[in-house]
Amino acid sequence: MTGYSQARLGLALALTMGAAFLGAWPGQAAWWAPIPLVTTVPIALLVFRVGAPLTVSVAAALLLGPLILLGWAPFVTRREVSQVPKRSQIGFLLLTVLDGLWIAISYRTGEQYRGHNLVLATLALHVVVLALCGFLLIRACSKPSWGRNLSFHASVVVWLCWCAFPYFGELP
Repeated sequence: MTGYSQARLGLALALTMGAAFLGAWPGQAAWWAPIPLVTTVPIALLVFRVGAPLTVSVAAALLLGPLILLGWAPFVTRREVSQVPKRSQIGFLLLTVLDGLWIAISYRTGEQYRGHNLVLATLALHVVVLALCGFLLIRACSKPSWGRNLSFHASVVVWLCWCAFPYFGELP
């Protein structure tokens, strides 16, 4: 792998870590940090089950993004893979449908606990991020390259760690 490729992979891992940081942001939900379950559940398990301090749990959550990216798409570390695998395409579609169902089911709870404006802002964020992921998938499938494949996979992990499956309920 060339230095340029290593830098792109490092940037993708850093972006997924940054998304996990936003997802693990302690405090109240905001439109830019809608408390996604992908980062919230591991933090809650570490704090309430294991008894780890919140700072340690948030630090551990920062590793979720890179771990998901490397676990779901380990081939991104090898430059010879340029095609987006069918499992990634189907997985993205399935996650998008499940996230849509999650939001539809939790919409009323969100309005009750978070307010109409936060729910709408979260939906707008979803539309923008999912549109970007969809665009990157179409681009990666139409002109396959390692960089486009990496961009698509990193964007999906950013979406998962940052805003997918938002928790709209009451916080403890």
